[in-house]
Amino acid sequence: MAVEVLGWTVAWTLLELALVIPVAEHLTGRRQDVSEFAELQGNLGLTLALIGLSWTLAAVGEEVAYRGYLLTRMREALPAGNLGVVTAVLASAVLFGMAHTEQGVVGVLVTAADAVVFTALRYRYRTLWASVLAHGYNNTIGLTAYFLVGPIHGLW
Repeated sequence: MAVEVLGWTVAWTLLELALVIPVAEHLTGRRQDVSEFAELQGNLGLTLALIGLSWTLAAVGEEVAYRGYLLTRMREALPAGNLGVVTAVLASAVLFGMAHTEQGVVGVLVTAADAVVFTALRYRYRTLWASVLAHGYNNTIGLTAYFLVGPIHGLW
């Protein structure tokens, strides 16, 4: 499962760079604000520290909160069936995106889209560990890319 989730995460990251981020930036007229990571470029110690924090606080912590607790409680509160599932997934994704307002409107949109993908992987593999892995891989890819080349705002 871990290798498959890595493959899905890499594919999703490429789709985000090729389509999601450029379209979101075009439609909003804004760039994703990643200025909080400015000190990361070329700073190996900080990059490794943030990757470690990312796996513990973000991947495990946020996934337990959003895809574990919140999504499960919403599913229980909403009607059974596809409409209930879609509503719970979208509502929890919007809340997850809103928790990332420091990245501006584009960051909120991209993070909400990430949440939908993390949720799909959680349901696909029937374990929260799939979304934890996807979240951790996603952040590791992003932090490593920022360390190596700085901010990437999409491929076009």
